[in-house]
Amino acid sequence: MLGGLLLGAAALAYGRSQVRTRWFTPQRGRTAVYVAVVVPLVYCATRWAWALGIPLGVSPEFLAEGEDGLWLAGAYLATFGAFGGVLTLGLTQRWGRSFHAGFPACAAGGYRPCWRSSRPHSSRSSLLWPG
Repeated sequence: MLGGLLLGAAALAYGRSQVRTRWFTPQRGRTAVYVAVVVPLVYCATRWAWALGIPLGVSPEFLAEGEDGLWLAGAYLATFGAFGGVLTLGLTQRWGRSFHAGFPACAAGGYRPCWRSSRPHSSRSSLLWPG
């Protein structure tokens, strides 16, 4: 974890010495989100195909080795990846900025500021990044 924090500090120090330009634009952000949605869906499609017995990218012999429920377990886990990919769309869609009225953390629903969702996740990712 210390290595990740030192790497982040070095990146910030380097960034302060450079000329400020707007590299990150809203269009690049939307493109990054769409890539982050499509990549898990491609992974999920392969796992779902294997669960249905379609040898997508593998030999039929390899597919036959996992007939005892291995591919079904993979499809089960891939379904959560698909849900995560769809929820990633909330970064760019209007529905990603508001709580549902029935959401337990927010009694009346309404607008959610960006920092309220990004700060807890960025602190968790700083723990996972060095690994």
